[in-house]
Amino acid sequence: MKINNIKFIALALTATMGVSSCSKSLLKDVNNNPNQAQDAPLSTLVTSTLAGSIIPFEGENARFAGIWGQTFTGSDRQYSAYDNYGVSASDFHWEFFYYGNIQQANLAITKADENLFYKGICQISKGNSFGTMTALWGDIPFSQANNLVEFPNPKFDSQLDVYAGAQKLLDDGIANINAASITDEAGVDFFYSGDAAKWVKAANTMKARYYMHTGDYASAQTAAAAGILDVADNMMIPHAGTYNQNMNVYASFGEQDRQGYMGAQNAYLPTILDTNGAKNNSKTNEGERFADLYVNAGSPATYDLNYSGNLFSATSSFPMITASETHLIMAEIAYRNNDDANAILHLNHVRQILAAKYPAGQYDDYVLADFEAGGIVDHGKGSALANIFHEIMREKYASLVGQIEVFNDLRRTNNELGLTPKGTATNLPQRFLIPQDELNGNPNASTTDLFVETEVNK
Repeated sequence: MKINNIKFIALALTATMGVSSCSKSLLKDVNNNPNQAQDAPLSTLVTSTLAGSIIPFEGENARFAGIWGQTFTGSDRQYSAYDNYGVSASDFHWEFFYYGNIQQANLAITKADENLFYKGICQISKGNSFGTMTALWGDIPFSQANNLVEFPNPKFDSQLDVYAGAQKLLDDGIANINAASITDEAGVDFFYSGDAAKWVKAANTMKARYYMHTGDYASAQTAAAAGILDVADNMMIPHAGTYNQNMNVYASFGEQDRQGYMGAQNAYLPTILDTNGAKNNSKTNEGERFADLYVNAGSPATYDLNYSGNLFSATSSFPMITASETHLIMAEIAYRNNDDANAILHLNHVRQILAAKYPAGQYDDYVLADFEAGGIVDHGKGSALANIFHEIMREKYASLVGQIEVFNDLRRTNNELGLTPKGTATNLPQRFLIPQDELNGNPNASTTDLFVETEVNK
């Protein structure tokens, strides 16, 4: 027994000595995973930044915006509840912004001093994310965001401060692009293939969009004049149609992932585009645009999205920033400057874009008399100028279908289109809720009410 014990102790000591020896050599890198990259080339980081902007702008956030903007209808499972504003904090997610896009942009920006073009486009992408996030959520982490080492519980910056920060990112991006000596050397810019001028135009339209949110119409006018004014410069997310790889996100959701969850029955937009709908008049025939976006007209209509059209099909490119938005921003600014001539001019620019896209439709130019009492676009607003504004916002609502900005405009204009809230609500939703993950992990986060306006919309 004693001998056995001695042998056991000796074996134990030998084993212990062996482990101790291994710890200095074989085990020193035990926590290092050779398959986990510690760094990446700049081109990969730029690709991740741009690709990381797709889901935040084309995915669930856009679907919520469309349902609450009544261009779509939640029709099954939890989407039926969403349609009637039945949501909780756990239904909202902003990690696709913070980690999918912004964190990738941070890494690329830090690494991109040798290519100011890449640095600039990542700053623009990051600025666009922050501008849209603060529009949706109000106060959000900005100055301390994405820095868990120094700020494990980032503070929430005021909405106006975040807008200012987003504008600076866009300005810095424009400056770096203009200073760049090389552009898309690695061939990773799937938006504009290294066309610096188009990136600058896109950034200026973004700037105009966010200046409109804050009511700085003079700055918005300056930015819009330098923005996208031609459809050839539109910023489009390309899609090749392969499921779980590069398929249009709306098509993926509606045809593959969640069939029947979201349609357009009882939505507002298809009713005004459909035959005899309110957007049709002696100068306007919306039949081709309606058929491009929706199907199942009839009486009663059971509208659904057209997954074979130019916006929602598997291979359809999706608009991020467009000439139509820029012209409608300029039209609204002209209205606010009591300039009916230029308001109509820019509205007609958009109608000309529509005429080129939908040749079987009709989009004749409007004149002032059309908006006066008894005119074909007299919306009963009391003056030609007020009728012009209503038509500008109605056209923007239709032209930006599928995009988050539809929801932003409805709140910004105090529901100019007069949409009827769903269920027992007396107002449209005014914001997204702070995600439950943030409430659970960040003591600086606080609960919000869906129907309380954000700072800029009060």
